[in-house]
Amino acid sequence: MGLLAVALAACSTSTPEVPATVDVPAVVEDITIVDEDNNTYVDPAALDHAFSGIATTDLSEAEAEGLSFMREEEKLARDVYLMLYEQWGIRIFQNIAKAEETHMSAVADLLERYGLPDPAADTAVGVFTNPELQALYDQLMEEGSQSLADALRVGALVEEVDIIDLEDYIDQTDNEDLLLVYQNLLKGSYNHLRAFTSTLEKQTGEIYQLQLLESEA
Repeated sequence: MGLLAVALAACSTSTPEVPATVDVPAVVEDITIVDEDNNTYVDPAALDHAFSGIATTDLSEAEAEGLSFMREEEKLARDVYLMLYEQWGIRIFQNIAKAEETHMSAVADLLERYGLPDPAADTAVGVFTNPELQALYDQLMEEGSQSLADALRVGALVEEVDIIDLEDYIDQTDNEDLLLVYQNLLKGSYNHLRAFTSTLEKQTGEIYQLQLLESEA
């Protein structure tokens, strides 16, 4: 069973309670701006400066496919949060959606840097070229519309999926520019996971139960 299928199943299943606090991994070069609420933005000026010192190298087919996938996965996060903000009006969704927009842009910069097509170009909110991501988006929106608690759990689950995928792509590349972006996006996902779990506890008293990361331990 692939990770996306596991994520779909996790929407309706629970796991034993585990601590929701997580350590944010270190990055080789930090190109993010983190505010007091853990919203983590990629600084475009810092990214451009970092890219200027890194030579491009040939990408493998897997690396190119990974970039394409991450572009849409970051879009999925942004789109889910935008729509959940419309429904629930909770600021965390709006703020993290803005942060995810900068994550999307960072991956788009890599696609442009390597002359690769952008699967998210000119696509509307909630529309994806990858059918698995489309199915995941649809399921997440169905779950997130049930209650505010469900919406916050959906936010945390999206970040868990991002963390696992980014860690996999980091392990599969030695390209400096890919590592730069992926490591900083990973930092953002850990921070956003903490933001969602903290908000869930404040809003409902519920301690978030990790749905995917525990199974990867």
